[in-house]
Amino acid sequence: MKKFIIKGLYFLISILLLLLVLFLNIFKKIKFCQADMSRLGGITFIDWYLSINKVKKQKPELIICFYNMTIDHINYQWFKIWRQKIFLIKNRNFFYILNFLIFKLKLDKALLIDKNFLNQKKLVKEQSYDNFKLLKDKYDFVVKDLEPNIQFSNNDNMIGKVFLKRLKLNELKYVCFHNRDESFLEKKSTINDWSHHSFRNSNIENYIEAAHYIHNQKLKSIRVGMVTDKKLANNFFYDYANSNHQSDFGDIYIIKNCLFFVCSDTGISNVAECFKKPIVYVNFAALCDLFNVATITKGLIIFKKIYDLNSKKYLNFDDIKKLNINGSNISNILEDNNLKLVENSPKEILDVTQEMYLKQIGAWHQDINDDKKQKDFWDKYFPGFNTSLSLKVGNKYLEENF
Repeated sequence: MKKFIIKGLYFLISILLLLLVLFLNIFKKIKFCQADMSRLGGITFIDWYLSINKVKKQKPELIICFYNMTIDHINYQWFKIWRQKIFLIKNRNFFYILNFLIFKLKLDKALLIDKNFLNQKKLVKEQSYDNFKLLKDKYDFVVKDLEPNIQFSNNDNMIGKVFLKRLKLNELKYVCFHNRDESFLEKKSTINDWSHHSFRNSNIENYIEAAHYIHNQKLKSIRVGMVTDKKLANNFFYDYANSNHQSDFGDIYIIKNCLFFVCSDTGISNVAECFKKPIVYVNFAALCDLFNVATITKGLIIFKKIYDLNSKKYLNFDDIKKLNINGSNISNILEDNNLKLVENSPKEILDVTQEMYLKQIGAWHQDINDDKKQKDFWDKYFPGFNTSLSLKVGNKYLEENF
């Protein structure tokens, strides 16, 4: 009886809210959406949406986001930053009723931000030219936006400067590293088995050579994150993730002020993406999900290799593309075809990290054919996308594998 009364109240409030919003839309556009604030990447679609509107020079909208939490964790600094930009309300049940009414009244295009509006899976399934062109046009708008949509408050910036000083870090004088493993979700989630995400994992020890290289350039190497399955113990690679200084605030502020970020396929990369930081993606496995990271303004990427246990050889890109691997089917495809993922070697991670560093200081010597090779790769496997080459495959990796 109590649930029925609550739903009835939600229904009544939703109707009144819609009437109010329709009236206010005469003066200022209002949009609703839903996001998972317990995951750092759960709100990235709003960042894309804001970038598209900004590049199109559309008037700012009032965004009301109803959020839920799929795991028992939230980064409160990330929440605080986004709360400065949009309205955040924790009530999933109310949004379901509101969403139902909006669709029934056919107001979805006017009042909703679809979290799947940059949905490459729909593109792959439908193979529609109109959908493809619409998706491509949206990506082109996103990569043109070079300024972050979010920022720290003046007061938090002052706190952050003191925090960096305590860690003996200077802005843009350090590089962040992150490797994904199962420890965080195993501790923070009620779901016991996260093995279906294990294809995104990597070994932090394979990043050490790259961190050493950064150290030799008179910069600091910082491992970010929280709750890891392996701790580091060396003088040139600061394990912030397992230090007493680790905090929600520190996680976000350190990434926001780094020179660039080296990471695997993981949620924390979304922080760097939203702050428009240069990113080096390593150990990327699900080739068909490459659209997810093709929205950044400046990045490099290298991929895990796939070894065929039957033929005793590595698959080439043509073979991998035929498998149509994405994050939801990769485990089954690997098992069904007797295939094994192989992490990037320390040398491969070093090479692509060195390339990004040299590009950041203006010392990268680009061969006249480099962009042609990049264009050939993207045209072959993702025709029409990434025409700006804002995301490139690591130069040496491309030479050796394409």
